[in-house]
Amino acid sequence: MDMSNKSFYTLLIIFTLLISVSVLWDIENHPKGFFLDEASIGYNAYTIGKYGTDEHKISYPVFFRCWGDYQDAVSVYTAVPFVKIWGNEKWTVRIVSAIYHILAALAFAWLIHDFFRLRTLSLIALILFGFSPWIFTLARSLMSGYTPMLLGLCIGITALNKTFRTRSYKWAVVAALGWAFSMYSHNIARPTAFITLLMYVAAHNTTLIKRWKYGLLFSSVLLLLMAPMIVYLLNNPGALTTRFKLISIWYDDPTLSEAIGRIITRYVGYFSFDFLFLTGDSEYRHNTRHGGQMLHVLIPFVILGLIVAVKRAFKSGRYRFVLLAILVYPCAAMLTIDQQHGTRSINGVVYWTFLAIIGIAYFLHRMKSKRAFATSLLMILILAEVSFYMGDYFISYKSYAANSHGNQYGQMIKKLYEINVDNNPVYMSRSVLPYRFRGNTYHPADDIYSLYFGEINPEDYSNWRFKKESGNFVYLGNRKIDGPAYYIKCNGLLLESEGNYLAIENDEAMPYNSELIYSVDLNLYTIKQINSVRNLKSVKLPERFSTGTMTFEIYRIKRKK
Repeated sequence: MDMSNKSFYTLLIIFTLLISVSVLWDIENHPKGFFLDEASIGYNAYTIGKYGTDEHKISYPVFFRCWGDYQDAVSVYTAVPFVKIWGNEKWTVRIVSAIYHILAALAFAWLIHDFFRLRTLSLIALILFGFSPWIFTLARSLMSGYTPMLLGLCIGITALNKTFRTRSYKWAVVAALGWAFSMYSHNIARPTAFITLLMYVAAHNTTLIKRWKYGLLFSSVLLLLMAPMIVYLLNNPGALTTRFKLISIWYDDPTLSEAIGRIITRYVGYFSFDFLFLTGDSEYRHNTRHGGQMLHVLIPFVILGLIVAVKRAFKSGRYRFVLLAILVYPCAAMLTIDQQHGTRSINGVVYWTFLAIIGIAYFLHRMKSKRAFATSLLMILILAEVSFYMGDYFISYKSYAANSHGNQYGQMIKKLYEINVDNNPVYMSRSVLPYRFRGNTYHPADDIYSLYFGEINPEDYSNWRFKKESGNFVYLGNRKIDGPAYYIKCNGLLLESEGNYLAIENDEAMPYNSELIYSVDLNLYTIKQINSVRNLKSVKLPERFSTGTMTFEIYRIKRKK
């Protein structure tokens, strides 16, 4: 017997509030830093809201072109009202991902309820999805449209099930909206959604043939919704291929056998026990490394769910679909050079958690008279592990993850704009980001923090580059600086030889009448990106200077008397 209406809605509200507080708490300051992609989404949201164009002066684009890559539209357009009303802050960008995560957790609970018709399971699903290590870390930053993609996916699957079960044209339209929303949200969703839909057809082929009219309506509406993207991609193929060329397994022109070997290795890796439950994605932006992509408590239920699903798949298209979706979930990730990449396989959180719920449903069903006790015990175990995970995230992860979130440079630029209220010129030493320089040119990725926190007009930015020494930021070169102005430098340079690193003091001449007003301590992750000299023997090394003493520094340059 399932729980009453009052108990269900009370717990639904409590669990939703618990997820909401956890994903929104101190989102401005944790994770530390502000990643390039977050700043890029924020800046384009700012320019759309104020000028109606992206950073390249294109009016309301389908994709937002940034440094050699493209941002998907959903995150940018959703961030517009937050940035426009509350200003260019970190939280006004990150809150978008958090809100979509909360909605996606509710949508997943709805999916489970539609499948099992048991409120208890839908509440368990809400907690498992809301605190899943696969997505929680990403839900508190906005590097891309991961959480809106999952929202669209959950709605699309649920509505598609309702379409053919109830023979409803209305649900066919809702299903098309969900799948289209998912594909507009993130580039990974485009190939994975298409292949997953093929698996849906394969799993329900008999039913779909009998109810073909609903499938035709769904396909027609989906094609209509995707038409703007299709037209754009035909005219701008780089939006689909630019990033993929850099990260694909073919980036270094491997032989056919090497390419096949890479695909097989990566595909198998996404089903490994290590990836799913022990260590997960090795990138701290994607995973806290507290465990794998899923909670440990789910290990027996994933195994049990797999056994149950295989047995029932012979008679039920719903179970066949779950199994087929799991089999193809890494279809996009396995074609990229990185192994066991959490974000490129993010769609897997839906299907693996679904499989665990199947196992939990079978377990609770078998408990019969002890079902209430078993349910309570299971919830205690889940919430206990969630508590440990939250403790790790908000305490330990807060310090060691700063390396991966672009902390120091973005922090310095944000502080600079807070200080520079009179909008005086800012001069940047080449010691700050010389790895970006190619001759006298400057990589546009490094502009993004200045653009976002400085609220630069895209019209001005189109004529603004360090190499041209125009705009408010200028590359120092070898000339004198007249105040009032600001000057940014790094106090050290990093030397490298065969993987060994050593810092030396930056002895460049300081501008006349300068005063140090702010500094940011650097971690080794950032230092490695600042400057490197290959030959240690050619440099006279100073004493008592290490990477632990390296900082970014902001100097105020006073007017000459």
